[in-house]
Amino acid sequence: MKARGYVELTTTELADELQFVAVRYFGWVELIMPVFDVLYIFMFLSLAWWGHDRWTPLWLAFALISFLFFLFQYFPQWIHGRTTTLRVTANGLQASGNLGNLLATSVEVTASEVASIRYQASPNWVTSGVYWKRGKTSICVLPGLRYAPGNEVIDSIFRRFPQFKPIDNSPAARLFGERAVLAAQEGSNPPQKP
Repeated sequence: MKARGYVELTTTELADELQFVAVRYFGWVELIMPVFDVLYIFMFLSLAWWGHDRWTPLWLAFALISFLFFLFQYFPQWIHGRTTTLRVTANGLQASGNLGNLLATSVEVTASEVASIRYQASPNWVTSGVYWKRGKTSICVLPGLRYAPGNEVIDSIFRRFPQFKPIDNSPAARLFGERAVLAAQEGSNPPQKP
């Protein structure tokens, strides 16, 4: 067993779809951290139990907050399992399994709803992985992937289904979307005097 966990990614090309299966394997760190979190919660509860002073409500609040963080961090992994399946067709995508979300175990997005596909690294309290942007919301469809495997998944999708590929990757396109060409043309022409 390794110190850190890893994700095993399997790609299957079928006649009309791509299928990605990500299986997460835990390392020593992921197996030991819940024990320390439980000890941390019990520390606050014991301070509240034996304290009997004005700090007791504060210790109980810390214990409750620690328990909620523990619940949202580890509970989805235990309940939803360690496997995520992503199926991509010309009509859209379907992701099922452990999506890194406490309540959701599957998501379906049609091709017309997809604004972009991207890899997102994990800032605080967000799962790293492959995200599909739908409107103003981002949906994680393959959580737990690192940068290289995540971009390999995206490149495979773009090769097989070019309709999902972004039209322009220039900075203006990221700022203005499809209007980037119009914005660039309007900005390049100096205003003329009547």
